[in-house]
Amino acid sequence: MSEVVLEDDETQVLKTLDIDAEKLSHYMNLFSQWIATQRYLPQNFSESCRKKFLLWAKLDFEKAKKKFKNFCYNPSMYKEFYCNRISTFEDDVRLSHEMFYITPIQKLTPKSYKVTLGKVRCADNLDILPLARFTTMFFEYTVHKGAIVAGEIFILDMERMKPHHYTKLFNATYLKLVKFCILSCPSILKNIFVVNCHPILEKGINLIRSVLPQKLAERIRILGSPNDLHEHVPLECLPSDYGGDEESFDHSQEVWKKFWLSQKDFVEELYRFKPIGPIPEEFLSYDNEFGVDVDFRIHKDITVSGEACLFDMEGLRPHHYAKLFNPTYLKFIRLAVINYPFLVKNLFIINCHPLLEKGIGLIKSVIPQKIADRVIILSDLKDLDKHIPKECLPEDYGGSERSLVSFRSSWEEYLLNQKDFYEELDRCKPSGSVPEEFKVYEGEYGADGSFRKLNID
Repeated sequence: MSEVVLEDDETQVLKTLDIDAEKLSHYMNLFSQWIATQRYLPQNFSESCRKKFLLWAKLDFEKAKKKFKNFCYNPSMYKEFYCNRISTFEDDVRLSHEMFYITPIQKLTPKSYKVTLGKVRCADNLDILPLARFTTMFFEYTVHKGAIVAGEIFILDMERMKPHHYTKLFNATYLKLVKFCILSCPSILKNIFVVNCHPILEKGINLIRSVLPQKLAERIRILGSPNDLHEHVPLECLPSDYGGDEESFDHSQEVWKKFWLSQKDFVEELYRFKPIGPIPEEFLSYDNEFGVDVDFRIHKDITVSGEACLFDMEGLRPHHYAKLFNPTYLKFIRLAVINYPFLVKNLFIINCHPLLEKGIGLIKSVIPQKIADRVIILSDLKDLDKHIPKECLPEDYGGSERSLVSFRSSWEEYLLNQKDFYEELDRCKPSGSVPEEFKVYEGEYGADGSFRKLNID
């Protein structure tokens, strides 16, 4: 269906990404040679497809190789999204379009960015698994057959999503889908604009932004209304529903649904693009570590194998979230997650309100799997016994140690006597100007590269 095919403007793409055509040609030869030496990887990617990996890595050769391997192994990391896609293909397309408006705009922006709109149509009947299977197909089509673009702009309209729908949305399947979209898609993310967002959901989005690299977090924008989109997206790339020049949501939805239903042969063809041999360990789980603690623990405390942290959220209710999730708190979360070196063995959370539990689950979906597995929400206080010895728990939690009040009093008194130590810390500073990399978090989350899978330049 030619009416939904975007036309390439490779010259504009190169200009937007500041890439020289001759240099791109040189790297194309190198990239093809490298793929030919990796006999376990698929050898049948088209020239246009290989070019996208280089462009979306901005000719960073190592990053392009990493993106390529990640893309090839997506089916092994997200098996439930890839299995049985042929038998469920038509149902997945229809159900996804009944639940969501999923509309790639048929014109590129002047800088060759592609705009895709997503809007919840029927929040009461959300079924995430068909949507997840369709999403994998959507991104694979973008890589294999879509236009060569400078990057992606996504607009998410949450008008019909209300708090009572969040339990349906934020389940394990959806959270894994969020991880897939953030970590495993190779294209450049220019912006995500969220409109018509409920205040509670806005707090959750801001919490997620707090643990993302700064450059990525700044590209996730919550706008007050669809009219605010006019300041960021050309009118010719917006539907008439938002005051733009394109066709309405309903019209475009039908066009695209018919198009996707015509792509079953493409989905069947995707089975040819599979690696050979056993799956490397790095593509079975996201192995990464992060550390959290305070200056005192680093300089003066005992050496330990790691940390088990216990958070009791009993006194925290939804009406407190506005006070808690402010810029200062969110910056503290970034500090704790990114800047302190201790290993966290487990983080246990008890007495957690269901709404906060959903927010924590959403955060777990975008951090490395190994870390996420160590964040455990316990529904019953007695479950602590399965994880922590009684001699390491206060009597408030059924342990044999002193009460929390007693601990708090002793610890407060001790810290108040450490003024000289904290004054000494002021002398433990690097000399000279601050390197650029420590002024802004532009690179990775945590200690080792899971976010290298997403190009945000």
